[in-house]
Amino acid sequence: MNPAELSAYLDGELPPERTREVERLLAADPGLRAELDALRRSDAAFRAAAQTAAFRPPVRLPASDIDARSLLATACLALVVALARIA
Repeated sequence: MNPAELSAYLDGELPPERTREVERLLAADPGLRAELDALRRSDAAFRAAAQTAAFRPPVRLPASDIDARSLLATACLALVVALARIA
């Protein structure tokens, strides 16, 4: 079994029939189970690292200071300026 398919199994992305086939293979193959366990540990480590690396701004502005329309207008203007520089 290729690593991508094992990863898809871990993420619950396989069709039901293929999931059952993989589960039968896992039941019969200790090496494949070890590979899945290693993949689970790696996945957990990556998720934990992503959580600690997530940006959290130290200051939050009160909602009344910025309304959604102004924020959207500013974002659109920034996008237009960036696209103009590329062109």
